[in-house]
Amino acid sequence: MRRFSLLLLLCFSLNVSVGHSQANRRVAMDYVSRGTKELELENLDTALAHFNRSIELDPNYAASYFSRGLVRKRQADYDGAISDFTRSIELHPMAEAYLDRGATLKYKGDREGAIADYNKAIELNDKYADAFYNRGIARDDKGDYDGDLLACIRAIRTARSSITQKPSSSTRAAFSASLTGRLLESRKAIWTDPSPI
Repeated sequence: MRRFSLLLLLCFSLNVSVGHSQANRRVAMDYVSRGTKELELENLDTALAHFNRSIELDPNYAASYFSRGLVRKRQADYDGAISDFTRSIELHPMAEAYLDRGATLKYKGDREGAIADYNKAIELNDKYADAFYNRGIARDDKGDYDGDLLACIRAIRTARSSITQKPSSSTRAAFSASLTGRLLESRKAIWTDPSPI
């Protein structure tokens, strides 16, 4: 009888723990949603508070760390952003986290680390035009102009051929502003050459 009581108590405590964990995840998701809205409105301190609360509620929810990393990157807290993107990747690897960690590493001057993260983002999503573009820019910063040109051509082709994913407005603007002249000068037939890179 006593064993049965202990077993019943153990099962009940596990159910309560699982139920509590699921409830925390739902509330944490609500805080991420609130924080995302504040981030879009550029209310960075409020967004940060929401993401911090989400992490307190569920420290294993990758979206909380990724979102807090975005805020910290905008606040120029690059070490904090890198830490958050890294934790997000540990919990749930996704191309976007690698892209943003790579961009943050590039801001800190770590071009090799940035390129490695852009490569990982491309490995996870080979249709990710922003990752190809950012990798090309990082290569350009290193003086790797052949790699830069090939990456930018691949980014343009990927963005052009992708039906499900348009390049971000910042990518489109950067293509127009910084690459058009260089690509034309290279005399590469990127729009008419159907061969893959």
